[in-house]
Amino acid sequence: MGNEKNRGKKSNNSRGKVEKPKKNKAFTEEVVKESAQDIDANGMAVNNEIKLAHRDKENAEAVEVCKEKTCKEGGVGAGWTISIALSAALGLAMSIYLTIHHYQIMSGLPDYQSFCSISEYIDCDMVNTSSYSEFRGLPVALFGAGIYACVVCLIILSIFARGTTLKRYISAITILGFASFCGSIYFAIVSTFILHAICILCVGTYLINLFFFLGGTAAIRKLDKGSFNPVRSVTSMFMAGRSGEGLAMGNALGIFAIIMVVIQGFLSVLYLDAKYLGFSDSDIASFKEKYMAIKPQEIDLSDSPYWGTDNPDLTIVVFEDFLCHFCKRAHVTAFPIFKEYKNRIKIVFKHLPYDKECNSALQKTIHPGACKSAVAAACASIQGEFARFQEYFFSHQDVIKPDMDIAKVASEIGGVDMDKFELCLDQGKGEWVIRRDFNEAMKLTVRRTPAYFFNGRKWEGALKPIFIKKILEWELGT
Repeated sequence: MGNEKNRGKKSNNSRGKVEKPKKNKAFTEEVVKESAQDIDANGMAVNNEIKLAHRDKENAEAVEVCKEKTCKEGGVGAGWTISIALSAALGLAMSIYLTIHHYQIMSGLPDYQSFCSISEYIDCDMVNTSSYSEFRGLPVALFGAGIYACVVCLIILSIFARGTTLKRYISAITILGFASFCGSIYFAIVSTFILHAICILCVGTYLINLFFFLGGTAAIRKLDKGSFNPVRSVTSMFMAGRSGEGLAMGNALGIFAIIMVVIQGFLSVLYLDAKYLGFSDSDIASFKEKYMAIKPQEIDLSDSPYWGTDNPDLTIVVFEDFLCHFCKRAHVTAFPIFKEYKNRIKIVFKHLPYDKECNSALQKTIHPGACKSAVAAACASIQGEFARFQEYFFSHQDVIKPDMDIAKVASEIGGVDMDKFELCLDQGKGEWVIRRDFNEAMKLTVRRTPAYFFNGRKWEGALKPIFIKKILEWELGT
């Protein structure tokens, strides 16, 4: 009876209310997680299929374009690839030559002159050593060499590329060409209207930069069937991250940086170490023989500003022009050497501006405003402040202009009594000093600046520090 009652209760419970199974929370989360992973995996698979389909479509389009003779083995016409590569190689060669040429002249290589210094207006020496020939202390031509080397790398990479990757490489070449040509326009304006001289090799690089831009634009237009957005193309290349395109461009830029460092390092050695310029003991002996054969000349030193001792063993007279980049470089590189002998030498400064306003020997003004800066320094010299004005004008050559307000500039430089300074200007004392120095230069047949006279022995043009030091040793017997 008891069991029957129990069975009855169970029977009644089963008929009345069904018990729900207990939920397993951990099991449920695992199932949801696996489902999500399945969904993600399926989504990724779908995305990958879409990407592959998109890439296949691009490659098919590239092949179709190739069939239409828009591209050949390297993805673009062999003629286009070869012409761009040869142009880049030519630009690289010219830029390296101009870089070495810049260092050789600025180093004061004796009697050095480039083959393209033909006349007063076609003068690579003048253009490539002007204040515009350097950026951040480095020759502008060096940056050109880096750009052309980068283009060579991009051309090599483009040979093995197809589709979007190919277009990105060509877009990079086009962008480099456009940026370089914009720079070319700037330097062409400076050369024509400010320096009044032309560098043939520089003009050659201008044309190459234009060719990169036009040639790259034409190639991309063909590959894109008329549409072209090089900025977006290059941007996407940089945003490609670790993809093949991004890595390839990263390699090109890395090579560009390495080439820049190697070229600059090597040329810095050229600039600082005489032996890499080919100066052996026999070269030094030959220079000494040539220097000692120069006949000393008498020079009027009265009322000229000077630096050093009043009782010198060696008197050095320097004719200079504050807008002359050679003079500026010579002043910067030579003065530290002169300081070593300050108790035994005297340096006398004279003016020879390349400005027709006060230099009648010129057919045309080379350095507009140079006369005004010389007059300002001459009036400052009366008050014993020549050195202050000399340093200022050499370090601020951009301030010197034909319409320069001398009194205003003098007040900015400071160190002088402005009433006395303006009286000097009104009385024409500064102009008188410049005329006197000019007549002295003509008597001594000075034709270039800087022009040095070491105890009367004339040497025109910049001198490498090693030669200045040797001359001091020979003249002083040290």
